[in-house]
Amino acid sequence: MKRSLLPSLLCGLLLQAACFVLGGDHPEGDLLTRQPGWPDGVREVLNSPLRNHGYWVNSNDVLFYQGTPKQLQEMLSALDKSPDAHLSVIIHAGKGVAKSPSAKEPVGPADWSVHVHGDGAVTPKQDQVTFHLYLDGSLDLETLKIPAGIPVASGGEIEKFIQKQSEQGRGAHQEAAP
Repeated sequence: MKRSLLPSLLCGLLLQAACFVLGGDHPEGDLLTRQPGWPDGVREVLNSPLRNHGYWVNSNDVLFYQGTPKQLQEMLSALDKSPDAHLSVIIHAGKGVAKSPSAKEPVGPADWSVHVHGDGAVTPKQDQVTFHLYLDGSLDLETLKIPAGIPVASGGEIEKFIQKQSEQGRGAHQEAAP
């Protein structure tokens, strides 16, 4: 009796887990609807003609944009005025790609993406607005201006490269020693 209960229990748990994952695309040109957990003003700013793709999974939205540094700065400044939106910026070395997790092919390039999320996969409040900036398109560090007070972090690509080079260099020097 105990053996037959285990497969049923596992199957029930797997089906329950599958029910918690929902998602879809935000195609280019489709207007975003206001989500109940989004801070005021976020939808209006993110409904930009610069958006070339996006997707959502549970209560998390990821939106991709192509534009100039000036257009990015305007978007950041506009969202910075929303008192309930907690903004942050992560700068990445490399190209941004507009692609949904389920898509086989990317939709196109992205100069930045915006992730609107909460503290978990399913949350009633999505007040975290994270910008991911990609420096291999129209954006560069020379012209990039981010409003004061918005936290900025590295995407980690350069740090990983330096770490890898350091490890390879140590190995080469050790092998060369008599």
